[in-house]
Amino acid sequence: MRASQVAARLERVSFSYPQAMVELFSELDLHLSPGWHGLVGANGAGKSTLLHLLAARLTPTHGQIHIALPGPVVLCEQRVNEPGPLVEEAAHRWDKEAMRLKSRLGLEFEGWARWETLSPGERKRWQIGAALMARPAMLLLDEPTNHLDAPGQAWLLEAMRLHKGLGVVVSHRRELLDALCTSTLWVESRAERASQIQVYPVPYSQAAELRQAASDHARQTRQTLQARCDRQEQAAREAARRQQSAERSLKSSSRMSSARDSDARSMGNKIRASWAEAGAGRQAGIATRALQKMRAELAELPIEKTRWRALHIDFEPSPKDPVLSLPGVDLVAGTHRLARDLRLALGRHEKIALRGPNGAGKSTLLRLALDHLHIPRDRVLYLPQELSLEQSTALIDELRALPGPRLGEVMNIVAALGMEPRPFLKGDAPSPGQMRKLALARALHQRVWAMVLDEPTNHLDLPSIELLEEALLDYPGALLLVSHDQNLCQRVAPTHWHLEGQTLQVKGPDSHEAF
Repeated sequence: MRASQVAARLERVSFSYPQAMVELFSELDLHLSPGWHGLVGANGAGKSTLLHLLAARLTPTHGQIHIALPGPVVLCEQRVNEPGPLVEEAAHRWDKEAMRLKSRLGLEFEGWARWETLSPGERKRWQIGAALMARPAMLLLDEPTNHLDAPGQAWLLEAMRLHKGLGVVVSHRRELLDALCTSTLWVESRAERASQIQVYPVPYSQAAELRQAASDHARQTRQTLQARCDRQEQAAREAARRQQSAERSLKSSSRMSSARDSDARSMGNKIRASWAEAGAGRQAGIATRALQKMRAELAELPIEKTRWRALHIDFEPSPKDPVLSLPGVDLVAGTHRLARDLRLALGRHEKIALRGPNGAGKSTLLRLALDHLHIPRDRVLYLPQELSLEQSTALIDELRALPGPRLGEVMNIVAALGMEPRPFLKGDAPSPGQMRKLALARALHQRVWAMVLDEPTNHLDLPSIELLEEALLDYPGALLLVSHDQNLCQRVAPTHWHLEGQTLQVKGPDSHEAF
């Protein structure tokens, strides 16, 4: 890459969080050119941290970051809890470009003023719109599709294509990465060692194929070398056995010599035994050195550890059926009536996906449903779209206070979701994706009768999403799920409730009527 093409450059950058046992990045070198780069990797590998370093929200512990761009650097973060100054500034802009963006996104000034009553999807639209209105030279997007419905995701892709500067996007949506990005930055997380970044000058799916091919080649190389090492080890043992035999022959020859043996005969026996012993010793030494060399080569080859494994959820059937029901209540958010006279129920073995556009009231309906349970609240897993700082802190404290055996059982579930437990147990702060895994693991360990999940794939990496999907398929209890992931909803939930325009419609195998 020519120097004139480099828009951002990291030179021997290292970074670690306070009290972290291991550096997150160590002497990282990275050159980024204009255009879109997809940033992918496991939860907790350092993707969000890298974005914060590029945006100068964090300072490297060592090394330098050079940004050669004529305009601002804007970071659009994962969380949507607070509007932030960029959203406030965008809300008060009335110029032509700002009004065009607001119109396309359906952003109204009154909406910003009532941030607390906006759905997470509506907040995400404001967040992305504000970032685009700033006309950044470098745009950093951290999971921008989180909370967005299908029209919002389509608009996002269109808007990102209009950005002509440098862009880095963290996303678990492979469709967006393939359609937009010309290169993939793959963050390699390694237990007890700093993360590394492998750059592929191709979109995500092609990068994944290249990684798989490299992994297959490395596995084959390791197997071949291991077989050679096994054979050489056998040869070394055989050489050592011959050396020991030659040594015994030499000692035996010396002991069996007597005064009646002629000097020539005795000397000849000793010389032959000595030569045999020396030759066997040389062969043993050669075999041992060859084995040591092969073992060193084998040690240099990476060991591929399969972190992902099947996740099985223990289950006890609910003694009550249905587990929740609404007897004809209105759905209200603030002063807005979102639906009238809702009458619905969730059976103890029923799986339902709640669909609808941003702002329809899906999250509000889940919270309303939790107020009409027929089973104890602690037998229900409720996972909101975003865990607040207070909720995250309480969960971390609860987990670390568990007795050793129970904590071990929860950490086994965490590991099955693809998260390395050791850094968390040593005190490292979890990423948003890791927090969701911890929340899921804690609740699943409690053998819940029902699950109410609001966008459960938010912040999760791709392998974790696939594991969660398989686990929900196997789960025999009640499930009420909100997700904009169409594949997940189609696979997991036979029945769909669609909420829009103050009407809730059920679409399933046996019914298409409106409630």
